[in-house]
Amino acid sequence: MNNRNVFKMMAAWFLSAAILINLNSTIFATDLDEAEKEKESLKTELEAAEELIDSLKDSREDIAYKVTELDAKLTDISTKISELSVQLEETNNKISDTSEELEVAEAEEEKQYENMKNRIRFMYENRMTANYLAALFEADSFSEFLNEVEYITSLEKYDR
Repeated sequence: MNNRNVFKMMAAWFLSAAILINLNSTIFATDLDEAEKEKESLKTELEAAEELIDSLKDSREDIAYKVTELDAKLTDISTKISELSVQLEETNNKISDTSEELEVAEAEEEKQYENMKNRIRFMYENRMTANYLAALFEADSFSEFLNEVEYITSLEKYDR
C-alpha cells in the first residue's frame, strides 16, 4: 500500500472519529442539559416538600398547644363544677334547716297568737286592773312580759 492510501485511510479514520466525537458530545451535552433541568426541578420539589413538612410540624405544635390549653380549661371547669356542686348541696341543706326552723317558728307564733287572744278576751271580759297585773306576772320570760304589756296597752286603747 502506498503512503497516499494510508494517508487517506488515516484521514478518513480521523474524520470519522471527529464526527463521532462531535456527535457524542452533542448527545452528551443534550443529556447533560436535561439532567441539569431535572436536577433543578427535583431540587425545587424537595424545597416545596421541606416547606410543607415545616408547616405541618408548626401546625402539629399549634394543635398540641391548643389541646393542652383546652385540657387545662376543662380541668378548671370540672373543678368549678365540683365546687359549685358542694356549695349547692350545702345551700340545699341550709334551706332545709331554715324551712324546719320556719315551721317551728310559725307554730310558736300561732301558739302565742292563741294565748294572746285568750288573755285579751279574759281581760276584756273581767276588766279588772288586778287581772292585768296578774297577767303580767304570769309571763314566763321577759319577752312574754313585754308582749303582755303591749297587749294590755292595745286593749286599753281599744276600750277607750
